[in-house]
Amino acid sequence: MTQPLTVPRPASTTGLPFILLAALLWGTIAITVAAIYRLAPLDPIRVGFYRVVFAAPALLLLMVLTGQYRGVRLSRPFLNQAGLMGLAIASDQVCNFTAIQTVGVSIASLVSLCTAPLLVAVFGALVLRESFPPRLYGLLGTALLGTALLVYRPVGLDGPHPLLGIAWAFGSALSYATILLCSRTLSTLAPPLVSLATSFSIAALLLLPVAAHQGVSLQVSWRVWGLLAYLGIVATGVGYLLFLLGMRHTSATIASVATLLEPFLAVVLAILFFGEHLTSLGFLGGGILLLSLGFLPVMLNQGVKHHGHPLETDR
Repeated sequence: MTQPLTVPRPASTTGLPFILLAALLWGTIAITVAAIYRLAPLDPIRVGFYRVVFAAPALLLLMVLTGQYRGVRLSRPFLNQAGLMGLAIASDQVCNFTAIQTVGVSIASLVSLCTAPLLVAVFGALVLRESFPPRLYGLLGTALLGTALLVYRPVGLDGPHPLLGIAWAFGSALSYATILLCSRTLSTLAPPLVSLATSFSIAALLLLPVAAHQGVSLQVSWRVWGLLAYLGIVATGVGYLLFLLGMRHTSATIASVATLLEPFLAVVLAILFFGEHLTSLGFLGGGILLLSLGFLPVMLNQGVKHHGHPLETDR
């Protein structure tokens, strides 16, 4: 008889540094993609496909070299979760990049970045039975406010189909929330490299028809191939490996707050390397976001000190 899928309560706050390191790597994705666009005529869908194609074999090779596949039982819950995560990874590439094309970067980022943590909080409570004290939800709201001010640009709704673009951005947020929730469950079912190699392989297979329809171009410079390799192997493969290691000891909701470090770093790098300017509201939002992220480990440590376990609990 198949045993019901359960996700045990995280036992410590040791996973948070891994989550933050993953967010730092993910924060380099935007500037890497911007550099690729400046060097080669690649559209967002093909860049997303190359990202997954580089990540999948690298994770498979690392899984074999470390021997994490030994003794792994591919149970039905694992295959279901890995398949769902692979679908979400592929969907996130399509939805996010299509949203940027149809409504513009600012609005697409605003909708996807600020909606995903709310979806994680709701589904985390319903699916994973995570519950938190009100002050943590207050911290989530404050972090989302900072993120909204940071990425917002008063330029109106860009693109030919703004409402459709917002719908695509919401699809990206839903995909990202699914990735977070599946990561939390997969962290208890198999070694991280097995979970990631399986999920990214599925995502690559799912994206192959989309990329083939767009036309896969190999006529790019070695510099572009280097950036694509960094995007897939380091920023994505290593980033998700760190993330999944952290998810063994971190709830999905807290992880969604910690990964808001990603847009902050992306904005800082865009200012440093591409000369982009930040509005006064952007500076205010960045400060609010940093303060919120700074209070997150303090709040978790207080939960450990006062109650002997982190703030997150399973009902």
